[in-house]
Amino acid sequence: MNIQKILKRSGVVALTIALTVMLGMSKPVVADEAVPDLKGTWNAEVLGISLGDTAKGIPVNTDTNPNVGIIHIEMIIDFQDGRAIAGLKKHHNGNDRFVAVFKSGNKSLHGTDAEGDMELTILPDSQLEVCYTEHEEKRAYAYCGIFHHAK
Repeated sequence: MNIQKILKRSGVVALTIALTVMLGMSKPVVADEAVPDLKGTWNAEVLGISLGDTAKGIPVNTDTNPNVGIIHIEMIIDFQDGRAIAGLKKHHNGNDRFVAVFKSGNKSLHGTDAEGDMELTILPDSQLEVCYTEHEEKRAYAYCGIFHHAK
């Protein structure tokens, strides 16, 4: 056997081994769910709880006991570019701009505004569960609620 045939055969064997190793290490490709269009107006009556000096629409106690109440919130998602959204939360204390991005699978989002963080989960029947937390030196606040897409 001449040297060219030996090199040619060893090259083919090496290529075969390399491809086998690479294919064995690769993950199967799984397509994400389609990104839903969330633009529009969403409304909810949410259960909120606060602790501290001030509260967003929840009666404030001057002691250290938590304050609990129901608050109406309107969320207007006015921007969506693929997996990124932005909008406005309206409540009786004012308006807050927020941003959020879809997590893998496109069924939930992680977001923030100037004061706190939020988790959004897409539910059946045009519903969106939104949970929000914020904390400052003398205040902590949280709410969760099911938002309904206005028709």
